[in-house]
Amino acid sequence: MSVIGRARGVLLSAWAAAACLSVSGGFSACAVFEVHEQSTVAQGKYYEAGQPRYDDFFIGLFLLQVQMEQAPRVPELERLNLAHALGLAPQASTDQVEQRLHDEALKLSRSGLRMRLDESPGGERPEVASAAVRTSERPKENPVLAWITQVETSATRLVRSVGEMKQAEVALASLETTASGLDAAVEKDFTGDPASRVSEVRKNLADAHALIALMKARASSVRTESEGLVTRVAMAVNTDDGSLETPAEPASAAPDPSESSAKKNPPKSRPAPAKALQRATPRAAVGNNGKALPKGSPKPNKTQSAARDFEP
Repeated sequence: MSVIGRARGVLLSAWAAAACLSVSGGFSACAVFEVHEQSTVAQGKYYEAGQPRYDDFFIGLFLLQVQMEQAPRVPELERLNLAHALGLAPQASTDQVEQRLHDEALKLSRSGLRMRLDESPGGERPEVASAAVRTSERPKENPVLAWITQVETSATRLVRSVGEMKQAEVALASLETTASGLDAAVEKDFTGDPASRVSEVRKNLADAHALIALMKARASSVRTESEGLVTRVAMAVNTDDGSLETPAEPASAAPDPSESSAKKNPPKSRPAPAKALQRATPRAAVGNNGKALPKGSPKPNKTQSAARDFEP
């Protein structure tokens, strides 16, 4: 069953009290959603309506669908990474990971090393969000440094996940508003087109509404899970007694052997280096009618399908 088959089953169950859902956590579709009736959106593909406003909407929908299909993997992957760094089995629960982190942090505090996890959310740029473990001194044992470094890495990914999900929720709310406006304008915008074309656009818009509702639920769920895990990690490793009020260097930062000589001979000011990396320009793609996609919009590949197993 495709993404929209499940999503529409969920929404119509609420709207019409139809028995379309199984209570086991997965979605089962009603018989009305036959495979041959599925729209392009229902198949997890980019739909091209042939009107710029509509095409921009469906491009945005498709790209969010691709992003949200991957989103739930982040908190689960970071739980696994932390368990591995702490020497726990892959099936170790979040509670077990939290307890081991707390035990290790307490052990270090007894030897005089205190720590705290600091988070920098990144504001409107979640890709630059970060987290760093601040310590009273640099860990001397490699195993200790290894798990502290993993805490920083996992916490950074979780903080970024939270920011990305917040952005996705805003984008989905905007798409939802846009979809409602397009619904009201279909007849006017496609005046002169065959009735079958108008019906096709309406069907894809209806399926887009269902998909947006499902993605909003997923974004909220992933954000909550990521926030919960990073909060628990921060609490588990916190042994700060107040001596770490002024942020120190992250525990994983390697000492710079040239630091002392740099202080003696401060370098002259130099112009800032140019950016070393640039985004690759995406190749042009075509929509479902063979025409080029709207200029200035992201270019999804028409043959690419997204999130056919999409479930919150």
